[in-house]
Amino acid sequence: MGLSAGVGMSEAIEVIIGRRLKARRRLIGLTQQQLAEGCGVTFQQVQKYECAACKISAHMLWKLACRLDVEISYFFDGVTSAGLANGQRAAGALDDGARWGAGV
Repeated sequence: MGLSAGVGMSEAIEVIIGRRLKARRRLIGLTQQQLAEGCGVTFQQVQKYECAACKISAHMLWKLACRLDVEISYFFDGVTSAGLANGQRAAGALDDGARWGAGV
């Protein structure tokens, strides 16, 4: 039984975004509190974004990208709809520490 197009893919992309958010935040040495203050939310909200407990609006994603000094595309680079539909592992698309640290 396969994933339905809307549900499984939506959840997978939230996990990918959350993991990339956390990886970048740690890489540049920000706490959840510091990131939250820079974006006008609570640190608990940042926790929810990082663990994919809630969805991130386009506006909030833009704020997070600005605060983390990355383009919005950082959160989606290498992610394909075919990969998500076939169960692309979020972790496989995310080993960000070295990959995303240089040149950003």
